[in-house]
Amino acid sequence: MLTPGSHTYESIALEIGIDARTLARWRHNPAFKSAFGQAKRELYEQNLAGLASLSGVAISKLKTILDDDKTTVRERLYAIRIILNAAQNASAMDIENLIDRLEEGLRSLEAVNT
Repeated sequence: MLTPGSHTYESIALEIGIDARTLARWRHNPAFKSAFGQAKRELYEQNLAGLASLSGVAISKLKTILDDDKTTVRERLYAIRIILNAAQNASAMDIENLIDRLEEGLRSLEAVNT
């Protein structure tokens, strides 16, 4: 089974039982590109939902660290840094996802108009 990570196109083709040249042709096919893009978006959304379900627990733990009188200043600052970085990354991912969707919509419109 393919798992997220770095794979070569040759290793992917071998894993799914096709020739690497077949995969190369598919990668240039507009229908394949569209389906592949949709699959990546769905995987992204599933992963995001999984992270969202864990984020409540993580935020609670970070809040405990911030509120605990025994927590050192260094530990508090580290917790604050984690929270701020997570918020910044979430904003960047939302913007990137929006740009991907807009670009796909533009490609669809161009395909209809040609």
